[in-house]
Amino acid sequence: MKQIKSGFLIILTLLLCNACSHLPFSTVSQQFDAGLSLFNQGEYEAAIPYFKKVTELDPEYGEGYLYLGRSYVSLSQWGSAIPALRSAYRFSPNETRSQTFDILLDGLLSAALFETKNGNFSQAIGYLHETLELAPDSAKAKSALGKTLFSYGTQLVSQGNLSEAIPKFQEATQLTPNEFAPFFSLAKALFQNGQISDALSALKNAASLNPSSSEAQNLLMQLLMNK
Repeated sequence: MKQIKSGFLIILTLLLCNACSHLPFSTVSQQFDAGLSLFNQGEYEAAIPYFKKVTELDPEYGEGYLYLGRSYVSLSQWGSAIPALRSAYRFSPNETRSQTFDILLDGLLSAALFETKNGNFSQAIGYLHETLELAPDSAKAKSALGKTLFSYGTQLVSQGNLSEAIPKFQEATQLTPNEFAPFFSLAKALFQNGQISDALSALKNAASLNPSSSEAQNLLMQLLMNK
C-alpha cells in the first residue's frame, strides 16, 4: 500500500511540475524573450506576433505593450503604434513609468508629423492635442500644433471654407503668439468673411510682429476702405 501511495505521489508531482512549466507566466516570459531577441536584431515585423501574444496572455504586461508599440514605430505603422504605447504607459510600473511616458510623447509627436506630411491634418491635430494633455508645458508640442493648425487653416481657405479656417488660425495664434503668419492669415480670413473689426484687431497683432510687412500694409488699406 505504501508503494502504491509513493508511486501515486511521484506521478502527481510530475504532473504538477509539467503543468507548472505551461503556466501563463512561463509562456509570457518565453514569448517576450523571443520577441525581444528579434526586436534587438531589427526584425520588427517578425517580433510583433510575439509581443501581441504576450499582451493577449497578460493584458496588463506593460513591457509587452511597450515593445509592441516600439516595433510598430520602427515600421512607421502609427495607427497601431499609438494604442500600444498608450497601454504601455497605463500598465507600466513606477520604476519605468517616466521612460515609457517619454516614449509615448515621442511617438505621438512623430505620428503627428507623419500625418501632417500626408495631409491628414485632423489626425495630426488629434495626436498633438493628446500630447499637450499629457505634457501641457511642452514647447515642442505647442509649436508643432500651432504650425499644423496654420497649415490646415491655409488648406481650408484655399477650399473656400472660411468658417472652419478661422478657428484654426485663432488657435494657432494662441499657441504661437510670436509668429506673424498665423495672425496675418487670420486677419485675411476674417476680412474675406466680412468681419472687418475682428480683422483689424488680428492685423494689429500681425503688424506689431512685422511692422515692415508690405502685405500687412496693403491689407490695412483694404480694411480701412471697407470699414
